[in-house]
Amino acid sequence: MSKKIKYLLMGCCIMGASVVPLYANQVYPVTEIEYENIQENTITEDTSVTKDNVLEVLDYLGIDRSDYVQDNSVGDNSGEYTVGELRNLLKIATQEVTKINGSKLNNKTYTENIITPYALTGSMLLSSSSDAGTFTLVTSVNGKYYNDYWTGASGENVTLVSNTNVGITHAITEKRVVTSSYTASTISVRYDVTVETRITIPFGYIPSGSNDCSGTIGFPASKYLKPLIEV
Repeated sequence: MSKKIKYLLMGCCIMGASVVPLYANQVYPVTEIEYENIQENTITEDTSVTKDNVLEVLDYLGIDRSDYVQDNSVGDNSGEYTVGELRNLLKIATQEVTKINGSKLNNKTYTENIITPYALTGSMLLSSSSDAGTFTLVTSVNGKYYNDYWTGASGENVTLVSNTNVGITHAITEKRVVTSSYTASTISVRYDVTVETRITIPFGYIPSGSNDCSGTIGFPASKYLKPLIEV
């Protein structure tokens, strides 16, 4: 083979080798539709939390997807707040979850004025509110009476009302003790429950912690009953 032909072949090989990387590294323009899809799938602090992106939002915030509890009773609160606002709610909820001593809730009661019964004997529904700050426990019991003293107690219960902002709620998850007792002068309800703090997201919530709450609520006959007859 002549030197001339060899040089021509070598030149072609060099040119071919230099062409390949150009095709390999070529960047194709992103279409408008593809760009919109990328934008929609990008989570930022300003992204609204919706039922369609809630799992991706959890990933973005570093929250395990298994922490998400599906609960259809929560409903679809899509667009209620942004990712940044959800992050702030998580911070607030964490601060709220502090141990509440029973003494703080003990005897935090309110009563109506003295009630004059319609009959010498009967029953009435008694209730009392115990304010724990971020939520209120409502204790109720059915009190039986004769004239101006108690003769029985039944149907004791403890329910909860949340006092916090949108996005944070509470629920009683365990009732270890809810019992009532009575003497002629006082009906008492003792409770020991667990209250869970939750961040609501579309069709579910994220548990943020819990409080153990206990106390004893008293319902004095002198504050509820006015005698119809003097004994």
